[in-house]
This record gives sequence, C-alpha cells and structure tokens, in this order.
Amino acid sequence: MENRPRLRPHRITFRNFFRTGITSINNIAINNATEDGDFRLSYTNTSSKGIVPNTGLNRHTFQTSIGKKLFDERLKVRLNAMYVRSGSGNVPNAGYDESSSVMYGWLWYPRQVEIDDLRQYWEPGLEGVQQRYAEDLWVNNPWFVAYENTNSFQSNRLISNFNIQYSLSKNFSLRLRYGADVVDDQRQYRRAPSTKAVLQGSYREDEISFQETNAEALLSYATDRTNNSPFGLELKVGGNIMRQNANYLIANNPELKFFGTDESIYTLANARSGVLVESQKTRAGINSLFGIASVSFRDFLYLDATLRQDWNSTLVNPAVGLDGSNFSFAYPSVSLSAIVSEMLGIPTTSAISFLKLKGAYAEVGNGAPPYAFGTTFTPQAAFGSNSVFTTNRTVADPGLKNERTRAVEFGFDLRLFNDRFRLDATYYNMLSFDQVINLPVAAVSGYDFKTTNGGDIRNQGIELLLSATPVSNSNFSWDVTLNLGHNRAVVESLPEVVSSGRYSIVADIFPGDEGGADLEYVAEEGELLGQLYGLGFQRAPDGQIIHEDGLPLLTEEKVSAGSYQPDLRAGIYNTFNVGNFSLGFLFDGQFGGNIYSRTHALMATGGTITNEDDPNLGLLTTEGRTVYSVSYDASGEPVYTLEQEGGIIAPGVMYDDNGNLVPNNVPVEPGGAGYTGYFYTYYGNGFNRDNIEAATYDATYVKLREVSLSYTLPGSILEGAGIASARIALVGRNLLLFTNVPSIDPETYSIRNGLFVNGFESTQLPSTRSFGVSLHLGF
Repeated sequence: MENRPRLRPHRITFRNFFRTGITSINNIAINNATEDGDFRLSYTNTSSKGIVPNTGLNRHTFQTSIGKKLFDERLKVRLNAMYVRSGSGNVPNAGYDESSSVMYGWLWYPRQVEIDDLRQYWEPGLEGVQQRYAEDLWVNNPWFVAYENTNSFQSNRLISNFNIQYSLSKNFSLRLRYGADVVDDQRQYRRAPSTKAVLQGSYREDEISFQETNAEALLSYATDRTNNSPFGLELKVGGNIMRQNANYLIANNPELKFFGTDESIYTLANARSGVLVESQKTRAGINSLFGIASVSFRDFLYLDATLRQDWNSTLVNPAVGLDGSNFSFAYPSVSLSAIVSEMLGIPTTSAISFLKLKGAYAEVGNGAPPYAFGTTFTPQAAFGSNSVFTTNRTVADPGLKNERTRAVEFGFDLRLFNDRFRLDATYYNMLSFDQVINLPVAAVSGYDFKTTNGGDIRNQGIELLLSATPVSNSNFSWDVTLNLGHNRAVVESLPEVVSSGRYSIVADIFPGDEGGADLEYVAEEGELLGQLYGLGFQRAPDGQIIHEDGLPLLTEEKVSAGSYQPDLRAGIYNTFNVGNFSLGFLFDGQFGGNIYSRTHALMATGGTITNEDDPNLGLLTTEGRTVYSVSYDASGEPVYTLEQEGGIIAPGVMYDDNGNLVPNNVPVEPGGAGYTGYFYTYYGNGFNRDNIEAATYDATYVKLREVSLSYTLPGSILEGAGIASARIALVGRNLLLFTNVPSIDPETYSIRNGLFVNGFESTQLPSTRSFGVSLHLGF
C-alpha cells in the first residue's frame, strides 16, 4: 500500500492573472507675459495600463489661456479653453455581474485550477463559439472576460470661456462672459458567444452628448477710497442665462446571429432578433438675476450679502403652464468677518499674530430632473413584427417645487508666534427641506413612484485645520498639517405619507439576489442618514446568536446594522526640508461608520477563503471538514479510512426541550455543499443575501496615503544648460492599509440607479498601491 499526497490549492493563482499597472504622464507648457498681455499653452499626455489584462486608458489634454489689455488697460480680454480626448479599448468591470466582471469569477473559482492553464480561452476548433473553462455552470473564464467581453469608449470634451471686462469709469466696470462645456461620448459593449447569462453574445452602442452654456453680464461699482473714508463699498448686479442640452442614444443588439472571432461580428447589423433602440433628448434652462453687496470698514470688518432669483424650466408643469407652476425662487446669503487682531491693534510680533472671526448664513435652491412632468417611452423586445414600448413608471406631483437648503456657519482663524502655529475652525449647520424625492405609490394607480417634495435632513459638523512649523532654520524645517472633520446628517422628518417612519432610498441594493427580504439603504426619521437594513440574527439577552439544529436563526423583520457615516475623518501631513531635499508623507482615514461587504459574504459562503480575519465570526471555513485517508490494496483499489468525523459546533445558544436557552451543541457541516452548511446559512440564505448583520463591519481605516521624496538641483549645476530649474521626485501612494474589515478595502461604495451608495460593497476591484517618479524642468 502507498499513501498519495493530498491535493492543495494554488496559492498564487490570482497574482498570475493580475499584472502591474503602469501610468505615464508627460506635460509640456509654454508661458509668456508682458505688460499688456500673457499667454499659456500646455499639452498633457496620460497613458495607463490597468492591473486587469487588456485594460487601459489614454488621454490627451490641450489647454490655453490668452489675455490682452487694450486702451490703457481699460479693456481686458481673456480666452480660456481646454480640450480633452480620452479613450480606452477596455474599462474593467466590477460588481456582481457574471457576464463581464472578473471579480465575480473569483467568488467561485476552483482553487485547484492553475490560472495560466486557462490562457487559451477558446475550445479548440470552436474559436469564437465556445469558451473553455474548468466548469460550465455559471462562471466565465477570466481571460475570456478580459479579452472578449470589453467595455470601450471614446470621449471628447471642450471647456471654454471668453471674458471681456471694460472700465466704464474710475468706479464702474462691466464684464461680459460666455462659457461652454461640451461633451461627446461613444461607448461600445461586447459580450462574446458562450458568455454565461448571454449565451448568444450581444453588442451595444451608446452615444451620449451633453452641452451647457452660460452667458453672463455683470455691472460692478467700487469706491476708490481716495477720500480717506473708513468705509469701502462694492456693488455688483448681473444676470445669467444657462442652457443644457442632453442626447442619449442606446442601440442594443441582444443576440448575435453569426459567431466568430472577426471584429465584424460585433455590429448592430449582426442581429438575431432585432435591435432595441432607446433615445432620449432633454433640454433645461435657468434664467437668473443676482446682486452682490460688499461693505468693509477700516480693512478689518467685512460684510457681504447676495440675493439670487432663478427661473427654472424643470419646474414648469405643461398641464398648468407658467401661471400655475412653482418655477421661480429666490435665495439670499450674508456673511460677516472681523479681523480682531487689526481691530485691537495687536502687533504681529506678539504671541497672537492674527485672529479672524467669521460667520455666515446662506440659502440655495435646486430644481427637478428634466421633464419630470412628462411621459417617456422605453423599447422592449418586439412582439412578432410589432414594436413594444413601456411608459415610465413615475408620475410627478402637479405642485412640485424647488428643494431648499439653509445653512449657517461660524468659525475663527487663529495664528500664533508669527504664523508658526495656525488653527482654522468652522462649525456648520445645514437644513435641507422640500427635497425632490420619489415615493412609492399603490400599483393600482398605474405607477410605481411619485416625484414630490418632502423630508428634512440636517447636516451639522465641525472642520478643523491645524498646522504648525515646529522647526524652521536655514538648514532644516518641519511643517505639519492636521485636518479633522466630523459631520452628522440626521433625518429630522419624512413626508406624511411615509407612515412607517422609514423611506428606502434604495429598496433593493443587490437586485440580482431574488426571492428574499433584500438589503436596503434607508432614511429613517430621527436617525442618521444612510441606515443599512436587512434581516438580522435572533439573539439572546446577552447578545449571543440563537441556533436551531445547529444553524443560526434570522429575525422575521428587518433590522438596522447602523449607518455608513463615520464619526471622524482625519488626515495628517508632514513635510521635512533639509537643504535641497524634501520628504513628505500623508496618513489619512476615517473612524467609525459601517460597511457591508458582499465580497466577504460570498467568498466565505463559497469556501473560497479561509475566513481567518472576520471579526464577527471566529470560525475557519476549513474547520470541521470530514477527512479520509486513502491507501491501496494489492489489486490497486483505493481503501478509504475515516480520519475525522467532521462538523462544527458554532458559538452561541439554542433552546432546549423546556424552552430554555443553553449553549449550542449541535454539529453541522461547515461548508456549502448542496447549499447547506453553517457558512452558507450564516452569511446568506440560498442565493438571497438578506442578512445584514453577518458581513457588516466597523469601517474604520487608516492609510499611508502618500510618501514623496524630492530633490531640487542647485542652480550652479544648471548654469549653461539653458534650464532655469529642475526637480526630481519619487512618489508612492496608497502604500499601507490598516483596518479590521476583512477581504476588502473599506474605502469604497456601490452605484445603484445612478446613485452613489455608501456603506455597501460588492465585489470591488482590488485597490492598488502605486510608485512613481516625476521630473519637472523649467526653462
């Protein structure tokens, strides 16, 4: 008899797939300035190779600024323009998408399979027809995803403005300004035949264009202060006309007719069942009048006040016309600041070299999405030869009006010992009300949501900036800056129709997980904004999880696992200068807040990680497995001997026959074979991940965000070379991460229905550290 070695997973298989990303940035600029004019021209090229094979980005940026003074400097003209051309043959996808996300595949990847063995991703003889992989159930070959299921784009953007300023007299001036922001994007999405969930392959093209123009006129008056008056006055009145035009054209070929490896198969013409076309054009405009008044007294007391009136087209209801719509609104602001050190005549040589107090009150307003009152149509798959369209499922409140925010802030700026120590502190309090939100309505109405006003959210917090120069002399200096920010966004009230006191901002965070209670992103009255809701564990009075038949029990009703909001955001930057050398490093991070990790939940469920670092569950996925040893008899037949019975007893309690809570003593299978076992039940219920508690963690993290070391070459070395200055620097970013969140970088978010959703993570791409070198030359 002989013993044979056990099969072991390939520990470095993932590293063999990802590659080292490289980004190069090259810039050249030409500047010139004279008494009556100046100009600057620059070109920047950015070329990036991503960590996922066959991904990258190229960007070309052209910038110019040209100014001219005429008629004894009474007329000033300036043109600013920036053109950006960007493109990529493939932008990597993340998230729980089996058709195009490489990260999805790692959730279920067989660990005994060497990734390099899958580089040839087509089945021999079936190139362009059938991919090759270790299993044919639901995961795609990662090389196949990277090279065939691409997401490419080409983007052109022009941002420009033209200013004319003319001095009408010693006190009056007129400024005319026109600016435009024009974007034109083309996007292509390929899904090759045999892709899981898209077996026939597909091809889609998007064309997106956006244009915003602003035309502004501003008349200014300012006192000249030549009469030794203690007062200074500046008045400005003006108007602005803003126009937006957007065009979205989506053409989707959901099934390819012919297969192959030639690029020509990925066209809209190669359609098996017709092309679905969706087109939307929107226009919006805001006309504004505004005024600004600034008063100063003896250069130490300053009062500023503004008033703006907007007429917003998105709030005009076509059914009632202008007279019946709430489309016009005004919002003011006022601020007061006092330089106390100037008022009291404190010498700059004293301990207090500068002290400024400041306070402000402001209101802002906002409109609604374009065509909120209108009906739009979305194409569906054809019914025979007949086209099929569905109408939008949202209806607008006829009395819809603008949302508002009122804010107050107070603070001070203190500098000590000739500015060696500086403290800037601000307290703010903002109330947003009459927000434009979508509320669910009864299905019998024919709609799913109603766009209306409602809800009050209060943001208040403190921002601190503390900087110091502890050491400064001709040979050595040390500068340190500390940033601290604490914010609390609280839902003070919800619309009266929300009788439960809870409003689901996103009712289903992971819509692909069907059949369960779903995880929610919630605004709850009286609580912090952004509550993470789902089912929780049934717990004993002392907090232990209650089990039944060895498996954890879940609550019948949803519970909150807390909010995403951190208690504190902080960053500290140090700079040391020694001669021509400069060393700087930045630590930053957040403290508090919660995050749900779908990546960790799924990997623990699938047994693709050992679960060594989960602070919520101290069990390994390798624990409790049934183990056999194998030997072979004289005939060569295997003989299996049970070495370990298997099964785990999870920490927690259970009910005994008398209904009393006693320590859990029932062993169960650890893994997810047949979708049973402890880890599968703990982290998820079937394919539905509706347990919010199992994989929600304290999102505290600290990062070594940046380290830079630079050297400025002495002028004596550069003499005769035609170089005015030269500096070389070594830079590293995102070098270290300190956190108790397992499996992921907690500095992340999800995107649902166009919203950035904090507190939820879903199979993100790995975060990266970067190392770079830069060379700056001045001529």
